[in-house]
Amino acid sequence: MSTPQFERGRTSFGKRKKRNRDLLQITGDIKQLADRLNVDSDDEVDAFGRSIALHIKKLKPESTIQAQLEIQGIISKYRLHDIAAECAKTPIYASNDVLAAAMQCTIFNDE
Repeated sequence: MSTPQFERGRTSFGKRKKRNRDLLQITGDIKQLADRLNVDSDDEVDAFGRSIALHIKKLKPESTIQAQLEIQGIISKYRLHDIAAECAKTPIYASNDVLAAAMQCTIFNDE
């Protein structure tokens, strides 16, 4: 025959166990939602970036630096090309800062 003290302890243990189970379920649900959000925000550019990172990590340190330098150079070239193309489409007088716009167009049109 059990005492009321023992029954109370068992009940409280059962409640704690259920609460822990509930918390684990909620935590799992939140993780699944977070994973879905991360998948939705990834696109082909993100996947390509991860692929490049994996390849670069396999290189020797000197090759890693050289690859990073070359990749950054290529990206910078295309960014500058896009800026120059945008500058050619935008009249200088449309800019709030006429001097900056003029300098920018002059720099890119001197190529």
